[in-house]
Amino acid sequence: MKTRLSLATTSGLLTALALVVGGCGSGGGGGGGGTATVTGTAVDDGTMATLTGAVARADGQASSATGANGNFSITGVRTGTRTVTVSAPDYVDQSRAVTVRSGGTAAGTFYLPPVLQPGKGAITGIVVVEGSLTPVSGAVIQVQVEGGVVAAEACSHPDGRFSVYNVPAGKVLVTFFQLGTQNSNWSFEQIHDGVTMNMGTVQLGTGIPPPPPWI
Repeated sequence: MKTRLSLATTSGLLTALALVVGGCGSGGGGGGGGTATVTGTAVDDGTMATLTGAVARADGQASSATGANGNFSITGVRTGTRTVTVSAPDYVDQSRAVTVRSGGTAAGTFYLPPVLQPGKGAITGIVVVEGSLTPVSGAVIQVQVEGGVVAAEACSHPDGRFSVYNVPAGKVLVTFFQLGTQNSNWSFEQIHDGVTMNMGTVQLGTGIPPPPPWI
């Protein structure tokens, strides 16, 4: 049973926050006969951490595996509209159409969702500031199981969207923190195996009591 979303700024939540402060972070188409280089970055869609070992492909060409910074570079790509696909072990491939121009093209950031493991689900939504409804970038989302153990965590995208992957099935406590402020929120949720639950819009603010004891 889902309980009400309430805002919290208690010492208990701040203690949990301290655990994660360090963590937040080929296709068709016409074109000329020239080739160019396509660059971009691969990151984990949940934690926003850059991915090591990801490979990008376009127009029959492949990049070298990404390093710690998650950056890739594909050389020899024909100019025109091409499909760039980024893949990494244990992640779902992500593709997008990119207009490749002579002189080089930045394809941007590719957010790769982790593959869901058996017995686990996912949580999505968007975090905003209470009142102004301004999206919160870099908010920390923690999922705790009974006993206060942090089982999964994530950071919100620049537009406030968030996804927490591989959350254990069953009852969990989801807490939200906006770094650099006292804004937070929490909710008890029921997670189902293989299912992605959308929490909708979560407002972060101050002044509401902490979560009740685990029920």
